[in-house]
Amino acid sequence: MARKLISKNELLLIAVILLLAFGAYMIITWSSDDAVYARISVRNYPVVYLNLSENTEFTLPQNPNVRFKVENGAVAFIASDCPDQVCVRLGFLHRVGQSGACLPNWVSLVIIGAIDDEDMDILS
Repeated sequence: MARKLISKNELLLIAVILLLAFGAYMIITWSSDDAVYARISVRNYPVVYLNLSENTEFTLPQNPNVRFKVENGAVAFIASDCPDQVCVRLGFLHRVGQSGACLPNWVSLVIIGAIDDEDMDILS
């Protein structure tokens, strides 16, 4: 007698595993109450922490030649006076861990998950 490719028990086990994996994925992605922030630094010193849920466009007092835009939970360099414009061509960053820099102007940008309480005094 030939064996079936997949038995009913194996099919049930695969369905349960997929359902558990989907449930874990949904809990991880939807349970995060913390907003996503971006840390902008000038010469390696944090200048501003941005909540990416608030759409805005701005420059830094330390370097008004670099312009940023926050839109739909993402942030981008939109203008700079540097010659190569690599920072501007990066586009919008939105995932935790993504980063960009305008090296001639010593400005860096990193997407972070949350901020600590001691950083709240420089929140923008």
